[in-house]
Amino acid sequence: MNWSYDGNTGPEHWSNVCTLARTGQRQSPIDLRDAEPGGVGDFSLDYRSVRVKVRDTGRNYRFDCGKGCRVRIAGSEFQLVEFHFHSPSEHKVDGNGQPIEMHLMHQNTAGRIAVVAVFFSGRAGENCHLKKAWQDLPERFGDRVLSEFHIDPSKFLPADHVRYVYPGSITTPPCTEGVTWVVFKTPVFAGVGQIKRLQLLRPHSCRPLQPLNGREIRLGR
Repeated sequence: MNWSYDGNTGPEHWSNVCTLARTGQRQSPIDLRDAEPGGVGDFSLDYRSVRVKVRDTGRNYRFDCGKGCRVRIAGSEFQLVEFHFHSPSEHKVDGNGQPIEMHLMHQNTAGRIAVVAVFFSGRAGENCHLKKAWQDLPERFGDRVLSEFHIDPSKFLPADHVRYVYPGSITTPPCTEGVTWVVFKTPVFAGVGQIKRLQLLRPHSCRPLQPLNGREIRLGR
């Protein structure tokens, strides 16, 4: 499937290779505003240190995770499959975005997908967990990367689990719907230099906002 984030294969042309980009009614990302309080359902994490393999997909860096990390959402258990980063953030909160958004992709035994999303905001200093995850990324855009390390993905999450929950899709072709989104409201910090490095390597890796189409957004803890 030929797609990218710019030019003739960018998001405005995804409908040429992906039907749901044209016809889908529950697409992501969205602007998280006017959320209804409560009703977010139960949520629990069972994350631990796992082996991670870094791969350059040509469009982004994907961090494939070994087995051992799980999340339970509204009574269903999902296994962590991989995580990746978008710059700038794909979701917005009341119209405001962040420099980076992390997506932790999960899947259950029935094939359903759940995504836990984390915003990163910039400040002085360095996030040591990002430093470990990104230590073998290339110095220049287009250079290939393939490395392995161990990390506990819970280290990327905010201490405050106030979260938005809504039904959506994955944000790249084939734009599959039926995805449960859990988006933490509170950003985690990333060093300004770390943000600039990702922006240099992947200057624009986000899909534009999609229509809400009457979906309900819930906000709670």
